[in-house]
Amino acid sequence: MGKALGLGHAVWCARRLIGNEPFAVMLPDDVIAADKPCLQQMIEAYNETGGNMVAAMEVNPEKSSSYGMLDIDDGQSDGALVKVKGMVEKPKAEDAPSNLAVIGRYILSPNVLKNLNQLKSGSGGEIQLTDAIAAELTQGNDVYGYRFKGQRFDCGSKSGFLQATVSFGLAREELRDDLLDYLKVILTADEWHTELLRLYLSFYSVRAQRHNPRGVLPHTEPSAVANQRSGPLCIPPPHATTYLRYRKSLQFIRLGARLQVSVGYALWEKRRG
Repeated sequence: MGKALGLGHAVWCARRLIGNEPFAVMLPDDVIAADKPCLQQMIEAYNETGGNMVAAMEVNPEKSSSYGMLDIDDGQSDGALVKVKGMVEKPKAEDAPSNLAVIGRYILSPNVLKNLNQLKSGSGGEIQLTDAIAAELTQGNDVYGYRFKGQRFDCGSKSGFLQATVSFGLAREELRDDLLDYLKVILTADEWHTELLRLYLSFYSVRAQRHNPRGVLPHTEPSAVANQRSGPLCIPPPHATTYLRYRKSLQFIRLGARLQVSVGYALWEKRRG
């Protein structure tokens, strides 16, 4: 590619290999667990419709700015299949035409490559594949959204990657028991730290009431102090500093445990291969 100029540019670079045939695009950071692979589901539907097809999934409105969002024709929606009448790349929540987002599986007409050839930089200064698909609509060509069956993991994020690692590990019979045992150890340790923290807070809250009967947390802004009711969960200095250090340590313990799950699975895969 030379430079990373967006998904549309990456697809366009493969134009000589694609030729004049419909083609599929799969984004590796969208990992989908399903009994029948997502792309196979789409191919079976595509054989009935033709045109262009994108995988679709409902997302919370506040997540709209992370996705291409579909504007659908409710009158021509049929179960898993929806007729698309417009697409918006990464809109604000208030500007999103629906809650259906495009997920990283596409089946596209070769005409999309011609559209990419004529596009300029779009959202984020990149050449957007969404814009090339939207151009199909202005040319009178069909675009469909397909609500796939399966669980999608956003492996472009750290938490999504860890969730996928654990989920796929538990789904494999030869890994399930060992992984479950390991997770139980982590959860038990986490519960122990939580209980210790509860006892710590309970102990110092009694002492705090003597020093601070209004129940105000130390270093609180005056405006917050005026509105705060008395309560048992207050930590006077120097115990507040000790508590904050403890909470920071607990965060590192949890992160380390999660990373061990991921690294352990990767090492197992390496030995197996």
